[in-house]
Amino acid sequence: DYVIVGNIALVDEAGEYYYDTSANTLTIFPFSGVNPNNVGNIFEVAARDIGLSFPKGANAPHDIVVQGIEVKHAAKAGVWLDGSGVSATQAARDLEFDNLYIHHNAGNGFMVEWYSRVANITLMNSRIEWNGQYGVFWSGHNTDSPYFSANSTIRDNIVSENLITGISVNDVADVIIQGNTV
Repeated sequence: DYVIVGNIALVDEAGEYYYDTSANTLTIFPFSGVNPNNVGNIFEVAARDIGLSFPKGANAPHDIVVQGIEVKHAAKAGVWLDGSGVSATQAARDLEFDNLYIHHNAGNGFMVEWYSRVANITLMNSRIEWNGQYGVFWSGHNTDSPYFSANSTIRDNIVSENLITGISVNDVADVIIQGNTV
């Protein structure tokens, strides 16, 4: 399976598809011998943009352990932490993600949003694979800015077969990356 994110014009090879969430329509390029009009065929696409979301704001999550769950088939990201453009107290903080299976999401597997102030986040003992963009995308703005991600750990994960990069970390401070298989 392949997924085309954001550009229907790129659907030009067997196995690719494009799902327009606003129009609720699916465009597919079927494999040879597959009739998309056959009632017996099943085409599965993401029903949600984000599998597991931790939003920013006055009620931003903190002091939570997420353990032993599977996140799959989201259109944008499997797990998304958004702390963009807010104060440190309004961003996700003190979260632990342990033993997750994040796979086959159209966008990033595990994503910390650009310009994010999330802090004290641990991603460990997880398998992150077959996502349409990055396996792990962790970004702040820059460490001179008041908007950056800090004091976090990415350890002992298996990150494989993601379309762009296994683990991408940029513009963050005090992040430990250790023991991962990429």
